[in-house]
Amino acid sequence: MGERPSGRPWHANTQLDHFCIVTWAMQPERLAQALPAGLEPQVFEVEGRECSLASAVAFEDRDFHFKGCPLAQISCGQINYRAYVRRGEKTGVYFLRTVLGSRWAIVPRRLWSMPWVHESVGVRGRWEGSELSSLQVEAPGAVARTAIRLEGGDGPEVPAALLSAQVADPALGWFTRFDGRLGRYSVWHPPLEAQPARIVTASAGPFEEAGLVDPGQAPLGALAQRSVEFDVHLPPRTG
Repeated sequence: MGERPSGRPWHANTQLDHFCIVTWAMQPERLAQALPAGLEPQVFEVEGRECSLASAVAFEDRDFHFKGCPLAQISCGQINYRAYVRRGEKTGVYFLRTVLGSRWAIVPRRLWSMPWVHESVGVRGRWEGSELSSLQVEAPGAVARTAIRLEGGDGPEVPAALLSAQVADPALGWFTRFDGRLGRYSVWHPPLEAQPARIVTASAGPFEEAGLVDPGQAPLGALAQRSVEFDVHLPPRTG
């Protein structure tokens, strides 16, 4: 991830608890149809075939705040629905949607035209030290329609592509503003120490709605980490 940029008043800081990345595969052509002009799918090799990837990234925000206003904090569940893309030589993620379990979702939506919505998001985990016992995500709203249950212990081997920096540690993200232009911003966090998790069940409505996955399609794999600190470099820029 590189050296931590110096903080600015509009930069946000948060601790992400019960952090998990659940990833699905699809044909690159299928993802390309869901992307705005200027972005194209990253292509990964998984089990001898080329595919593109999209992940539901869920966590419990703890003490999210802007660095210029450290006393105004919120804590709530959040799910980012992201696909892995490139723009020219740059790689990152495209955010199809973010669902926040707080009415403060209106702030990035109104200020920066970000595709955030407020719906109920529950993220709960049980851990033995840093080892996962179980993790559950429940977001039954009309937009999210997401249910994830993970367990620790021995499970299927996670494909190498899911451990790559492009999937586990993307620093740059794009989204489509409500005026149709691309917005972008970046993040920083220390190196992840996420562990593979066994998927009991997983569904993500925004991916089905975008035509990326079929109803009932099983994910490729999942990673989980008890907690990680994130900086979000706001406000977003256009282009």
